[in-house]
Amino acid sequence: MTINIKIADDYETYVPRGESWLATHPEETFGGIDNSAWREMNIKLADGPREAYEAWVAGLVKRFKAGEFDFDAINTPAGFEDFHASLVEDIAAYWVKRGLEAQSQHVVLLMADSAIRFFRRTDNNRWPILHQVVRKYGHAVLNQSCQSLLKELFADEKRYASVGTIDEVDRSYKAQQARISDFCDQYGGSPLVVNAYALDRKSK
Repeated sequence: MTINIKIADDYETYVPRGESWLATHPEETFGGIDNSAWREMNIKLADGPREAYEAWVAGLVKRFKAGEFDFDAINTPAGFEDFHASLVEDIAAYWVKRGLEAQSQHVVLLMADSAIRFFRRTDNNRWPILHQVVRKYGHAVLNQSCQSLLKELFADEKRYASVGTIDEVDRSYKAQQARISDFCDQYGGSPLVVNAYALDRKSK
């Protein structure tokens, strides 16, 4: 894996700040998708997607409160991947149930990963194990700021393919997430710290 060392070194310096940001900075919107993110996904909000998404996230809150998920069981790489896959499947099914236009696999993954990232913290630290799991194992949200960073960071690597069949997008998504995880093993932090770094870098 070819890595831009200058960016990698800057990221490594950022890691403690990024980890603190994930643990303390409140999300500005319920579910973690703001107006700019909705525009990026090119979804017509008048048709009810924002309401549906936030209702789905509210349903997750209820399921967490009801103890439907064993947080200890998802506090492993394999356990988290099963949890992630179940939420990707669940939100796609929820979309159909609400009678909304089916979204691309890329958008489904963006929504699932944004929802998971939303649970990196709560004001009262309500589910400390869940928050820890999300900050440690949560997948990078492959939005525009993250993809722009990755193009520079992995200059010679194959790009993430956000367009294609479900299988094609899934394969590309998993390959990119694996690159990000390998990078974090070498330089510290986690995929969500990479997300935070991408946002911080974009704002400068």
